[in-house]
Amino acid sequence: MELDRAKPYHVGMWLKRHPGSVATQRQHLAAVRLLFDHLLEKGVVDINPAARAKAPRLERESAHTPIFEQNEIKTFLDAIKADSLIDKRDKALFSTLAYSWARVSAAVGLKVEDYYERNGERWLRLHEKRGKIHEVPVHSKAREAIDQWLLASELGCNPSAPLPAFGKNKKTPELRHMDRTSVWKLVQARARASGLEKRVCCHSFRATG
Repeated sequence: MELDRAKPYHVGMWLKRHPGSVATQRQHLAAVRLLFDHLLEKGVVDINPAARAKAPRLERESAHTPIFEQNEIKTFLDAIKADSLIDKRDKALFSTLAYSWARVSAAVGLKVEDYYERNGERWLRLHEKRGKIHEVPVHSKAREAIDQWLLASELGCNPSAPLPAFGKNKKTPELRHMDRTSVWKLVQARARASGLEKRVCCHSFRATG
Protein backbone atom coordinates (compact mmCIF):
# COMPACT_ATOMS: atom_id res chain seq x y z
CA MET A 1 0.00 0.00 0.00
CA GLU A 2 1.21 3.51 -0.81
CA LEU A 3 1.81 5.53 2.36
CA ASP A 4 -0.56 8.33 1.29
CA ARG A 5 -3.42 5.79 1.11
CA ALA A 6 -3.00 4.56 4.71
CA LYS A 7 -6.02 5.19 6.95
CA PRO A 8 -6.48 4.88 10.74
CA TYR A 9 -8.23 1.51 10.40
CA HIS A 10 -5.19 0.14 8.56
CA VAL A 11 -3.05 1.04 11.54
CA GLY A 12 -5.61 -0.58 13.85
CA MET A 13 -5.57 -3.80 11.82
CA TRP A 14 -1.77 -3.79 11.81
CA LEU A 15 -1.69 -3.47 15.60
CA LYS A 16 -4.18 -6.32 16.07
CA ARG A 17 -2.01 -8.63 13.98
CA HIS A 18 1.30 -7.46 15.43
CA PRO A 19 3.21 -10.55 16.65
CA GLY A 20 5.47 -8.71 19.09
CA SER A 21 5.16 -8.17 22.84
CA VAL A 22 3.21 -5.24 24.28
CA ALA A 23 6.41 -3.25 24.78
CA THR A 24 7.46 -3.91 21.17
CA GLN A 25 4.03 -2.94 19.84
CA ARG A 26 4.17 0.36 21.73
CA GLN A 27 7.68 1.07 20.44
CA HIS A 28 6.75 0.28 16.83
CA LEU A 29 3.59 2.39 16.99
CA ALA A 30 5.62 5.33 18.28
CA ALA A 31 8.01 4.92 15.34
CA VAL A 32 5.12 4.83 12.84
CA ARG A 33 3.63 7.98 14.37
CA LEU A 34 6.94 9.80 14.02
CA LEU A 35 7.27 8.62 10.41
CA PHE A 36 3.86 9.97 9.44
CA ASP A 37 4.47 13.22 11.35
CA HIS A 38 7.57 13.69 9.21
CA LEU A 39 5.68 12.84 5.99
CA LEU A 40 2.91 15.24 7.01
CA GLU A 41 5.41 18.08 7.42
CA LYS A 42 6.89 17.31 3.98
CA GLY A 43 3.47 17.28 2.30
CA VAL A 44 3.65 13.60 1.31
CA VAL A 45 0.46 12.67 3.22
CA ASP A 46 -2.59 14.65 4.32
CA ILE A 47 -3.20 12.94 7.66
CA ASN A 48 -1.31 10.93 10.24
CA PRO A 49 -3.30 7.66 10.41
CA ALA A 50 -1.43 6.57 13.54
CA ALA A 51 -2.09 9.77 15.48
CA ARG A 52 -5.11 8.45 17.40
CA ALA A 53 -4.28 4.75 17.43
CA LYS A 54 -4.29 3.38 20.97
CA ALA A 55 -1.27 1.43 21.99
CA PRO A 56 -1.86 -1.65 24.19
CA ARG A 57 -1.44 -0.93 27.87
CA LEU A 58 1.85 -2.01 29.37
CA GLU A 59 1.40 -3.36 32.89
CA ARG A 60 4.20 -4.60 35.08
CA GLU A 61 3.86 -5.94 38.59
CA SER A 62 7.11 -4.32 39.69
CA ALA A 63 9.91 -2.19 38.34
CA HIS A 64 12.85 -4.02 36.80
CA THR A 65 15.44 -1.49 37.96
CA PRO A 66 17.16 -2.55 41.21
CA ILE A 67 17.11 0.21 43.81
CA PHE A 68 19.33 1.11 46.75
CA GLU A 69 18.05 0.56 50.25
CA GLN A 70 18.81 3.37 52.69
CA ASN A 71 21.85 1.67 54.19
CA GLU A 72 23.09 0.60 50.75
CA ILE A 73 23.21 4.08 49.21
CA LYS A 74 24.97 5.37 52.32
CA THR A 75 27.53 2.55 52.14
CA PHE A 76 28.01 3.14 48.40
CA LEU A 77 28.79 6.86 48.81
CA ASP A 78 30.81 6.48 52.02
CA ALA A 79 33.07 3.92 50.32
CA ILE A 80 34.33 6.67 47.98
CA LYS A 81 36.93 8.28 50.26
CA ALA A 82 37.76 11.19 47.91
CA ASP A 83 41.49 10.80 48.48
CA SER A 84 42.42 11.23 44.81
CA LEU A 85 41.20 13.49 42.03
CA ILE A 86 39.26 10.68 40.35
CA ASP A 87 37.66 9.79 43.71
CA LYS A 88 36.50 13.38 44.13
CA ARG A 89 35.03 13.35 40.63
CA ASP A 90 33.17 10.09 41.27
CA LYS A 91 31.90 11.31 44.64
CA ALA A 92 30.53 14.47 43.02
CA LEU A 93 28.98 12.53 40.13
CA PHE A 94 27.23 9.90 42.25
CA SER A 95 26.13 12.43 44.87
CA THR A 96 24.53 14.42 42.05
CA LEU A 97 22.73 11.32 40.75
CA ALA A 98 21.63 10.28 44.24
CA TYR A 99 20.34 13.65 45.46
CA SER A 100 18.98 15.26 42.29
CA TRP A 101 17.27 12.14 40.82
CA ALA A 102 18.65 13.19 37.43
CA ARG A 103 18.89 10.89 34.45
CA VAL A 104 22.46 9.89 33.77
CA SER A 105 22.36 11.60 30.35
CA ALA A 106 21.44 14.90 32.05
CA ALA A 107 24.13 14.46 34.71
CA VAL A 108 26.98 13.81 32.27
CA GLY A 109 25.79 16.72 30.12
CA LEU A 110 26.20 19.23 32.95
CA LYS A 111 28.61 22.13 32.54
CA VAL A 112 30.19 24.18 35.31
CA GLU A 113 27.82 27.05 34.47
CA ASP A 114 24.85 24.73 35.16
CA TYR A 115 25.93 24.64 38.81
CA TYR A 116 24.94 28.14 39.90
CA GLU A 117 23.94 30.15 42.97
CA ARG A 118 20.50 31.59 43.66
CA ASN A 119 19.62 33.40 46.90
CA GLY A 120 22.56 31.84 48.69
CA GLU A 121 21.70 28.30 47.57
CA ARG A 122 23.26 26.17 44.87
CA TRP A 123 21.13 24.89 41.99
CA LEU A 124 21.63 22.51 39.06
CA ARG A 125 20.28 23.20 35.58
CA LEU A 126 19.55 19.77 34.10
CA HIS A 127 19.03 19.39 30.35
CA GLU A 128 16.50 16.60 30.13
CA LYS A 129 14.77 14.80 27.26
CA ARG A 130 13.20 16.73 24.37
CA GLY A 131 15.07 19.92 25.24
CA LYS A 132 13.41 20.37 28.64
CA ILE A 133 15.29 22.34 31.29
CA HIS A 134 14.83 21.14 34.86
CA GLU A 135 16.29 23.26 37.67
CA VAL A 136 16.70 21.61 41.06
CA PRO A 137 18.23 22.76 44.37
CA VAL A 138 21.44 20.99 45.33
CA HIS A 139 21.43 18.89 48.50
CA SER A 140 24.05 19.93 51.05
CA LYS A 141 25.96 16.65 50.71
CA ALA A 142 25.99 16.90 46.93
CA ARG A 143 27.11 20.53 47.16
CA GLU A 144 30.01 19.56 49.41
CA ALA A 145 31.14 16.86 46.98
CA ILE A 146 30.82 19.09 43.90
CA ASP A 147 32.68 21.97 45.55
CA GLN A 148 35.55 19.66 46.51
CA TRP A 149 35.77 18.35 42.95
CA LEU A 150 35.74 21.80 41.35
CA LEU A 151 38.38 23.06 43.76
CA ALA A 152 40.68 20.07 43.21
CA SER A 153 40.21 19.98 39.42
CA GLU A 154 40.47 23.77 39.03
CA LEU A 155 37.51 23.68 36.65
CA GLY A 156 35.42 26.10 38.68
CA CYS A 157 36.75 29.11 36.77
CA ASN A 158 35.74 27.66 33.39
CA PRO A 159 31.95 28.00 32.93
CA SER A 160 31.86 25.98 29.70
CA ALA A 161 33.83 23.03 31.10
CA PRO A 162 32.01 19.71 31.64
CA LEU A 163 31.05 19.43 35.30
CA PRO A 164 31.96 15.71 35.52
CA ALA A 165 35.01 15.96 33.25
CA PHE A 166 36.77 12.84 32.06
CA GLY A 167 40.44 12.03 31.57
CA LYS A 168 41.93 8.88 30.07
CA ASN A 169 44.85 8.75 32.48
CA LYS A 170 42.51 9.16 35.50
CA LYS A 171 44.86 11.77 36.96
CA THR A 172 44.13 14.96 35.06
CA PRO A 173 40.63 16.04 33.94
CA GLU A 174 40.05 16.72 30.27
CA LEU A 175 37.52 19.13 28.82
CA ARG A 176 35.21 16.47 27.51
CA HIS A 177 32.01 14.99 28.84
CA MET A 178 31.73 11.49 30.18
CA ASP A 179 29.41 9.06 28.43
CA ARG A 180 26.75 6.83 29.94
CA THR A 181 28.73 3.64 29.32
CA SER A 182 31.66 5.00 31.33
CA VAL A 183 29.32 5.90 34.19
CA TRP A 184 27.71 2.44 34.09
CA LYS A 185 31.16 0.83 34.41
CA LEU A 186 31.96 3.15 37.31
CA VAL A 187 28.73 2.17 39.08
CA GLN A 188 29.65 -1.50 38.76
CA ALA A 189 33.19 -0.94 40.00
CA ARG A 190 32.16 1.26 42.93
CA ALA A 191 29.38 -1.15 43.91
CA ARG A 192 31.84 -4.04 44.08
CA ALA A 193 34.32 -1.94 46.04
CA SER A 194 31.64 -1.07 48.61
CA GLY A 195 30.71 -4.76 49.03
CA LEU A 196 27.30 -4.36 47.40
CA GLU A 197 26.27 -7.57 45.64
CA LYS A 198 23.09 -6.14 44.11
CA ARG A 199 23.31 -5.46 40.34
CA VAL A 200 22.65 -1.74 40.48
CA CYS A 201 22.92 0.51 37.42
CA CYS A 202 22.87 4.21 36.48
CA HIS A 203 19.08 4.37 36.71
CA SER A 204 19.10 2.86 40.20
CA PHE A 205 19.79 6.31 41.70
CA ARG A 206 16.71 7.82 40.00
CA ALA A 207 14.56 4.76 40.78
CA THR A 208 15.61 4.96 44.42
CA GLY A 209 14.54 8.61 44.54
